[in-house]
Amino acid sequence: MLLLLRPCTGCRPDDRSHSSDSPAGLRNPGGRERRHAIEIEFQGLPATACAHSTPDRNAHAWAIENPRGNRRTLVRQGASGDETSPREVDREDGRYSRFGDLERADYLATSASVPLESYRGGFGNWCTRLLAPAGDVCLSTDGIFRDPGQPDPASPGAQQHAVQDLPFETLVFLQGSRYCDTDLLSEEAWRLFETTDPGWSRVQAVCDFVHGHVRFDYMQAKATRTASLTMTERQGVCRDFAHLAIALCRCMNIPARYCTGYLSDIGEPLPHPPGDFAAWMEVFLSGEWHTFDPRNNKPRFARILIARGRDAADVPLTQTFGQNTLTEFKVWTDELA
Repeated sequence: MLLLLRPCTGCRPDDRSHSSDSPAGLRNPGGRERRHAIEIEFQGLPATACAHSTPDRNAHAWAIENPRGNRRTLVRQGASGDETSPREVDREDGRYSRFGDLERADYLATSASVPLESYRGGFGNWCTRLLAPAGDVCLSTDGIFRDPGQPDPASPGAQQHAVQDLPFETLVFLQGSRYCDTDLLSEEAWRLFETTDPGWSRVQAVCDFVHGHVRFDYMQAKATRTASLTMTERQGVCRDFAHLAIALCRCMNIPARYCTGYLSDIGEPLPHPPGDFAAWMEVFLSGEWHTFDPRNNKPRFARILIARGRDAADVPLTQTFGQNTLTEFKVWTDELA
């Protein structure tokens, strides 16, 4: 991942707070030239992250290796900017689920030598905070994961729990949240899915509906779009697909949580679209969490989790306190020999 940021000048570090899970979220709304420090929180980076000069390619590199096919996939993502202000980078580093696959730690690299502080957020995600100096700032990470080369697992027999039987820790994922406005969708959800078989079949029916109902359009990304607006507008990006599916599942008493991470194009026909982060969901059935992807609506390969939460508001890839301008953003996945 490569993030290039330009901190604005002339305002206090706490003037504005911006959260972003996509390039569109990192902007200078006023368009004025400013110089100030910007505090950044970066989500999901390891506690052992250290600050040092970025690699020549200014990229965030992941290598995903398929030992069965001797296939390695290199994934890089990056961005840059030229402002200075406090920043927090939030990202669940996927180590809970993929720690055993980690072959090289994904340390955070910064173009400026600044102290980094790491901690676990409220949903177990690794977060790293830093105070970026004035001028261009580049954030990048580089890690290697070994991947088994299998598509997302499926459990068609997984059953839905009665609400009274759900573990306490799953109940928060039944409630409405910032982008999953269940109160506005409950009646329609029951109209659509009441007659479906509870469990895996019901969740798949939700994904089938969302996948067919919403048109993907990267140019229509909007930071304020909720699940109910996606239902009405019928367009959006992967986070909107996920928010709508999550909200509909919660309306049907199925715990559902938001996931953000890397999703390779391995096995997908050419040409591949430009690289970006991906959003999907996990639902709680038969005592465990299962992955569903309403945007793609089919099993995919080499899915690398970054963070989990109630919705995108809980897992912004960057949370900035102060104005800044995103000047470059790159995410790419390359298959290695």
